[in-house]
Amino acid sequence: MSSVASPSTADGSTAAESELLTLKRAADEAIQRLTASHTQQIQVRGKQLRVLHLAVDDPSSPVLFFVHGFGGRLEQWEQQFSFFYKRANVVAVDLIGHGGSAVVDEVEAYSTPSIVDDLKVIFDQYRCRDGRFNVLIGHSYGASLICKLWAASEAVRSSTCGVVFCGSTLAGIGQELPLKVMGCLPCMALDAVRCLMNWGGASSWAVQQFVGPQADDDIRRKQYNVNCSTATSVLINTARGLSLATPDEYAALDCPAMLLVGSEDKVTPPQTTHRIYTQLQRPHGPYEIPGAGHNLLAEAAQLVNALLNKFLISKCNLASLTVEADTDTNIDQSKPKWALKNHAKWKATPPASAVIGRRRGCCGGFRACKVLRQDDVDHSPAHFKDAYPNVGLIIDISKETPPYLPPSGAHPEYIKVPTESKVIPADDRVQAFIETADDFWRAHPGQEIAVHCHYGYNRTGYVICCYLIERLGFTPAQALAEFATSRPPGIKHPHFRHSLVAKYNGAL
Repeated sequence: MSSVASPSTADGSTAAESELLTLKRAADEAIQRLTASHTQQIQVRGKQLRVLHLAVDDPSSPVLFFVHGFGGRLEQWEQQFSFFYKRANVVAVDLIGHGGSAVVDEVEAYSTPSIVDDLKVIFDQYRCRDGRFNVLIGHSYGASLICKLWAASEAVRSSTCGVVFCGSTLAGIGQELPLKVMGCLPCMALDAVRCLMNWGGASSWAVQQFVGPQADDDIRRKQYNVNCSTATSVLINTARGLSLATPDEYAALDCPAMLLVGSEDKVTPPQTTHRIYTQLQRPHGPYEIPGAGHNLLAEAAQLVNALLNKFLISKCNLASLTVEADTDTNIDQSKPKWALKNHAKWKATPPASAVIGRRRGCCGGFRACKVLRQDDVDHSPAHFKDAYPNVGLIIDISKETPPYLPPSGAHPEYIKVPTESKVIPADDRVQAFIETADDFWRAHPGQEIAVHCHYGYNRTGYVICCYLIERLGFTPAQALAEFATSRPPGIKHPHFRHSLVAKYNGAL
């Protein structure tokens, strides 16, 4: 079967893909400039540590402290910096020997107790002293560090209103073992191991361990750079002195604590987060981010930021972080799709279509809809579930990790069949979509299936029309007309309509 390709540029990419890539690079460069212009070297217990401080004018504004993990660096939080820096004081640090912080000869400086002492100094220097308006946010080993920081400092306990654990670590379940082995290796041996693990750059085995299967090339490239950024001697010394937070240390936390983890996290699997959840006094979550790996901070930035913002407002009583739905501070500027112009376009798009292709006793029909957003007042998962109670399945055909958590409970179900933005869905993706719908309707013939890409017109219309043609006997012209009637004005891009007709050898 033939198909019609999207308009291409000289390098073979579509014009839309090139425009999106240009926007994304510009956004990344803006975030990098923001980070670079607000970092400084400060003296902490005789060592030079690199600290980022994004300050707002109001001294009583909350302070968010971000702590990265083993082998990481503060840039891993860039998507969170760009989301919060206008409404809160943002502080992040490169641990000793990591990122831009100094490498020192003293082995003891890399031990967990010494790092916690460094964090005490930084917390005391930058914390909000006007009430309990400080929040600790840690990723991976950083989660253990902020837990131990809480246990070690009365000043931290008395002035912190909440903690957030992302991809958390826990002592006593074997997570320390590979790091302890690393700490016993000679430097040359570990260098050789790292070369093998990083062979292949952004496609290397090491990168695959840290990112989910849906991560784009840019995220993989950045993860590769992080993997290579820390000196081997620093990794060995840090591993030798490393200790993770114990169940008792997590249990001692008496403030609200939110837990986030990627569903595809191979480094700190979801079951670890669930075990920590059972230890906490005031837990929230745990939120398992669909499709995300250990680097959920970048892979699912929109969703992580929305969940974090909601937690800080509702559970930590940080009302100053509340924003109006249409202001630019409620939009993750790091993602071109959520720039203000496109956010306004998304808000103006009708949430969902009328039912398409219902056949009694066979299928309940489709609803084409725009992507849900976790923090939207009109089109969040909870609102969608209430508004469309007969929807039993959501098929997400977007490529990205969704900016929402699928509705809680078994209804509706959620399945992802990823397709490329602005590109005609490939035949194997169409077949996967059709089989997914078939499987669902065999078990639930009277229920509806919601389908979304971003706005719910082009890719969504294309795959729904394919189903109408292949399973319900529509001609291409009839399928296009049915979709246009239910979701005006129908499939918008001409090359999608032409490709559909060419695929089934029909005529408009």
